[in-house]
Amino acid sequence: MNKKKKRKGFNRSSMRCPYCGSPVIYRSADGIYRDNSRGTMLYVCSHYPECDAYVRVHTGTNIPVGSMANHELRTLRRTAHHYFDQLYESGYMSKQDAYQWLADLIMAPLSEAHIGYLGEYYCKQVIEESRKLLERQKAKTRGAILYTERRRTGVMILTAEQREKVEQNIRLVQKVINDKVHGPYQLGIYTYDDIFQIGCIGLCKAAATDKGGTFSTYAYRLIWNEICDALIYSTRRQATELSSDMIPLVAENPTVSIADVATQLDVQAALKAAKQKASPCVIKGIDAMIQMAEGRSSKEIGNEFGVSANLVCAWVSKARKYLKSRPEILALKGV
Repeated sequence: MNKKKKRKGFNRSSMRCPYCGSPVIYRSADGIYRDNSRGTMLYVCSHYPECDAYVRVHTGTNIPVGSMANHELRTLRRTAHHYFDQLYESGYMSKQDAYQWLADLIMAPLSEAHIGYLGEYYCKQVIEESRKLLERQKAKTRGAILYTERRRTGVMILTAEQREKVEQNIRLVQKVINDKVHGPYQLGIYTYDDIFQIGCIGLCKAAATDKGGTFSTYAYRLIWNEICDALIYSTRRQATELSSDMIPLVAENPTVSIADVATQLDVQAALKAAKQKASPCVIKGIDAMIQMAEGRSSKEIGNEFGVSANLVCAWVSKARKYLKSRPEILALKGV
C-alpha cells in the first residue's frame, strides 16, 4: 500500500510569543494594519494588544516572513531595510552582492540572511554599516565630480542641474560594471572601488555633454568607454610589468649575459621542474610568460587559449608569484 507523502508546510502549533510565551493566533491584519486592502495575514500573540508582537506571512501561504517582533523591533527592522535596500537600489552593489554582504555581516548562511529574522543588535549593525557604505559611495561620487572638473584636458565645471543628474543616475555605473566586467581578474591593476569611480567619471562626462534624448542610453555608453579605456591601460601595464621580471629567464636571446642568470638549458630545466607541482592555471601563466618574452601580446595569447587578455595577465600574475617562491628559480637568480 502506497503511503501518501505529506505536503511540507509550516507547523504553527509550536509557535510561541518570544516576549511573553503565550500561544500565537493566525488571523487577518484587520484592526492591526490601518489599511489591509491586500488581505494580509499575521501570526499574532494571543495577548494582543497588551503584548503587541506579530509577524506577517508570505502572500498565499501560512509561512511567516521572519520572526515575531514587538513595536520597537519592527521599527528597527524597517529602518534597517530602508538603509540596506539603498545599497542595491542606489547602484552601489547588486542585490545578490548586498545579501551576501548581509550574510557576512551577521555571520549566517546566505539562505538565512533576511532582516525579518534579525534582533535589535544586528538591526543596529545593519543600519550603521549600511550608512557607512552609502556615505562612502556619496564621497566617491563627489570625488569623481571634482576629478572630472579638474582634468588637465580642460576645465569642466558641472552645474547644479548636472550634478543632480549624476546623483540620480549613479546606479547606471553599477549596471555597466555588472553587464560588462565579468570576474575579478578583469579589473587588472584596479580594485572594484577604482572601477566604480572611473565609471562615475564617465557619468559626469555624460551629464556635462548631454544634448537631450535618452540620457541613460547616452550615459551607459560613456561610462563603459571610460571603464574600457582604463581596463585597456591596465592590461598593457600589467602585461609589461609581469613579463619583465622573467624575461631574462625565458627569452631565447636574453638581454643579460648567461653568466648573470644561468645557461638556457638550466632555465628550461628549472621551469619544467617548477611546472610539475604547479596548478593548471599557473602552468598556463608560465607558458604565457614565455610567449610574452618572445614578443607576443596578451591579446594574441588570449586568442590562442580562447580567453580574454585580462585573464592571461591574471595567469601570469599567479605564475610570477609562484615562481618567485620556487627554489629552482631562486637558485638561478643566485638567491
